[in-house]
Amino acid sequence: MTSVRSSISNRVAAHGGNTTAARRQFALDGPPIIDFSASINPLSMPESVRRVLNDASSHCAAYPEPRSRTLVGALAKLHGAALQNIVVGNGSNELIYLIPRAVRARRGVVLEPAFSEYSRACRAARLRTCRVVSPAADFNMMPVHVAPHSLVWLGHPNNPTGRGWERDELMAWIDSQPYATFVIDEAFMPFCDDEPVQTLGGHAASRTNLIVLRSLTKILAIPGLRLGYLVASAELAGRIRRQQPTWSVNALAQAAGLAALGDLAFIDRTREFVGRARDELFGRLRAIPSIEPFPSEANFLLVRIGRPDRSSAWLREQLARRGFLIRDASNFRGLNSSYFRVAVLDPATNRRLANAIAQALERDE
Repeated sequence: MTSVRSSISNRVAAHGGNTTAARRQFALDGPPIIDFSASINPLSMPESVRRVLNDASSHCAAYPEPRSRTLVGALAKLHGAALQNIVVGNGSNELIYLIPRAVRARRGVVLEPAFSEYSRACRAARLRTCRVVSPAADFNMMPVHVAPHSLVWLGHPNNPTGRGWERDELMAWIDSQPYATFVIDEAFMPFCDDEPVQTLGGHAASRTNLIVLRSLTKILAIPGLRLGYLVASAELAGRIRRQQPTWSVNALAQAAGLAALGDLAFIDRTREFVGRARDELFGRLRAIPSIEPFPSEANFLLVRIGRPDRSSAWLREQLARRGFLIRDASNFRGLNSSYFRVAVLDPATNRRLANAIAQALERDE
């Protein structure tokens, strides 16, 4: 049953991708850990981006272009929008923190389980946060009417569940709530098979209450560079832009983004590769007794452990000692210590993970 919780706590969020901390926590020595905790493109970065990085010195000898204007122009063309509708950020996470400061809202509304930075950004902007907790992360569980002046956050597809919404139903709901502002986070949308028909990016410029977030960090496999952007009405985008430092995005990240937009076929290859690998990994995990993977449209899978005597923290340690790092999902609201998340990597590495999970669980049967 859905429950509604309000919170102004300062609970610290833990994210995936920190292999250094895992090695320190479990006193690991030897070969590097294979990281399944961060959902990054398993094909690594496109060659066009690699060339930019190899020529880094040529991009770092001068200040970055203010407001990433050239990259903004390329993204505007991609989405059929105007320059005024695009804001490029130092990763989509920077934009998540700018939005509550720019939007005239009285409270944040987050459908949980969800990316923890939504709530943290609202609290940082002194917005009271209303959390609607639904294990299925189903927007139909939200109140039919959202209170005016609310800032509503939804992942599309959602992290950590990997499930997206039906675009037409979601748009109808957004249009029926003109006095609330919706942030639709499409950080993982490029990995979805049906991205062209499910993205809301083409609708944001013409709506006064819709902001669509996109990440280039994950699809381009450049988490150390940080690059993201948003699409919104000219008024909303302008308010967000005014909250941003002039040189927020470094020159190397801007160049990498421009290079990647000239190689959109790379995204098509990624989508096809991830789709096949995800389906195979799902099948292998489903065959393991006592765990249940959930269907996903993204490049990761949420999994539940069915044994009451085993937790996600326990499994994380067991796998770390076998050379794999998974995401303990117990700190997502709406989930518990039975849940963990794994990224989709290449099929051979995915098979190794599935075997390691089976061995860890079967060893103590």
